[in-house]
Amino acid sequence: MGAGKSSLVLRFVKGQFLEFQESTIGAVFFSQTLAVNDATVKFEIWDTAGQEIKITYEGRPVIAVGVGLSTYDKASIHSYVQSHIQINEFRDCVIMPSATKKYERKISTCVKVLDMTGLRLSHLNQIKLLTVISSIDDLNYPEKTDTYYIVNAPYVFSACWKVVKPLLQERTRKKVQVLSGCGKDDLLKV
Repeated sequence: MGAGKSSLVLRFVKGQFLEFQESTIGAVFFSQTLAVNDATVKFEIWDTAGQEIKITYEGRPVIAVGVGLSTYDKASIHSYVQSHIQINEFRDCVIMPSATKKYERKISTCVKVLDMTGLRLSHLNQIKLLTVISSIDDLNYPEKTDTYYIVNAPYVFSACWKVVKPLLQERTRKKVQVLSGCGKDDLLKV
């Protein structure tokens, strides 16, 4: 159960309040324009599902995605694809410009940590989703991710990886590193 941030945003933007709001998956963008005194103020709000953005030593944002979580059952493939695109746009429009400003140099790539915790055999039917998302990244965001770290990969991951890996562009396959366990020691060096 969340703290209610999405409910507050929905109330502000659309004037609606849902007592039982589903948890946010990924990121959602809202905007609201208000007249304040003699000025027009536009609010652009990113609801990022409570995700805190970590930064590497070089200033690159670290985007963590819970790939194996049971939230697969809560949304359609279309919803996941839209969420994935919104997260990428949030990274490009908000996170990277903020990192560029903070580190006073151009930050144009990120690191993605794909946490496979909870991935089960029943998720193998979501290969279509993984294929669609990897195609979107290959075609639209090929140079935005420096490295993909896969952590907490259960045995079933190897079956998924055998299906997905050949579908990826070579440039993307070279960026993928499967770490043992939670990969804490390796990730702390990033």
